[in-house]
Amino acid sequence: MVTIDDIRWLASPQARQFWIEISELPVADTALVLKRARSLFLPSQASLMMAQLELLATAKRKVSEPWKWHWTKQLLEQASDEVTAMETAQDFPAEAHVDDICCGAGADAIALAKRNLNLKVVAYDRCPIACELVRQNAASHSCLIQVVETSAENIQIDASTYINIDPDRRSEGRRVTNLDSLSPSSDVIQSLVAKARGISLKLSPGLRVEWNSDLPLVPEAIRYLSKDGAVKQQRWYWGLDRWPKDSIVVSTHSKSSDYHWSHEIFDRKQADENAREILVDRCMPYVADYDPAIRAAELGAAFAKKHQWSLLDSSSGYLTASQPVQHPMVRWFRLLHELPLDRRQIKSLAKTLDTKTWELKSRGVDLDLEEMRKMLPTTSASSEARTILFTRIGGRHRALICAAC
Repeated sequence: MVTIDDIRWLASPQARQFWIEISELPVADTALVLKRARSLFLPSQASLMMAQLELLATAKRKVSEPWKWHWTKQLLEQASDEVTAMETAQDFPAEAHVDDICCGAGADAIALAKRNLNLKVVAYDRCPIACELVRQNAASHSCLIQVVETSAENIQIDASTYINIDPDRRSEGRRVTNLDSLSPSSDVIQSLVAKARGISLKLSPGLRVEWNSDLPLVPEAIRYLSKDGAVKQQRWYWGLDRWPKDSIVVSTHSKSSDYHWSHEIFDRKQADENAREILVDRCMPYVADYDPAIRAAELGAAFAKKHQWSLLDSSSGYLTASQPVQHPMVRWFRLLHELPLDRRQIKSLAKTLDTKTWELKSRGVDLDLEEMRKMLPTTSASSEARTILFTRIGGRHRALICAAC
């Protein structure tokens, strides 16, 4: 079991020098690194160093300079990725005093501190290991962050303070998606809402609530964030002017441009509107898939209605329209053929199409896409790429053969 003394040792000159040596290797040979670590350190220290090395693969997907970070496995899993953290740091006024509560290893706190050197950031966590990791990670990034080891219940908040809070959603050893299982509890979070000037609360994108029930927390605004096709966070807001009250915001980050985000804003009434009038049982000439954050927020129908598109079969289906309309959260396809979900018919048609690559996507149809892809013929000399969208139309399973717009 890792102790606070183990984590402190990671900041020692000896450990730091070894870590730098590893970082300069083109490719780390794990066996050689372990042998070298065992020759220099105590067994427990060598194991700790190797554990940090193993976490690098995941860290590389979250931060741009993974060698500047130390983690525990759980804190890395729960940490915001760097791009999302930098984006959500923009929710706070430029020179605000921000308390980062349940700071973990410091991903959000460091993003806040990097945003503006005049912004005062205090990081709180009840876990001594988390607090030590924040100190080390902040030092590696030349960030001035005050770190305080205490629980959320004991933090003194005044009316000028803004709060970023990432409650523990794994307190039972697994990820939870309901308000009753948060730590600190929803009651404690509600008390912070009453005291602070503004709050950004990070929640699992899979959290679902019934808005007509007696909720312990009722946000002024909700935001879903996705990055490169994956839903990253759900955020609830109080007292932050960046997002209008009574709104649900969907944000998506484009991989083609660093730190570029698109935002689609719905008011609560739009989200609750009846969607029957935009559901259709026939496919128009163009079909589209839309951002997963819109699906996570269950806003597919509201999204289609807002832009005067239609939805195939259900609120989780594909968009369809007579003409494509450019939108950063939508990917349009031109419909070439519509077939029943019959493998023989699909394969037979595919043989007539000179296609180099096939992309397969499915909404509302349980299908082994990889197995289906293997049966489709390809032509190496061709430059054509085609997509098959599997979905339900009029209650029947269909295969839509498409080309990208």
